[in-house]
Amino acid sequence: MAQVTLTVNGRNYEVACGDGEEERIRSLSREIDARVRAMAEAVGQVGEARLLLMTSLILADEMKELSAGGGGNGTANGTTVNEEKLNERENAIAAEEKRLSEMVVQLDSYAERLETIAERLVQA
Repeated sequence: MAQVTLTVNGRNYEVACGDGEEERIRSLSREIDARVRAMAEAVGQVGEARLLLMTSLILADEMKELSAGGGGNGTANGTTVNEEKLNERENAIAAEEKRLSEMVVQLDSYAERLETIAERLVQA
């Protein structure tokens, strides 16, 4: 198990995490630090616990809005909105590939006709 030191609002916290997760935890910590600092600017330094609680409530509210408003990641069947969008795009790409393939076949047919016409004109 790895250990990382995180700094939030100027205070260091030692946190354990899985091996290889250190950078992800640091990145998340930077996001939390930015939000806690913004909260401190808005309401003042009202104590570390209160700032963390207020920031946590805002984050929880944002997550709730995202999941309830259709802009979130969860859906009823367990897939995520991003997965659904990816599937839609893959289906659209497959349909476009099929359409383009059909156009190539049609263009090949036109090319053969033009070659036949060109041969007749040369012989004439």
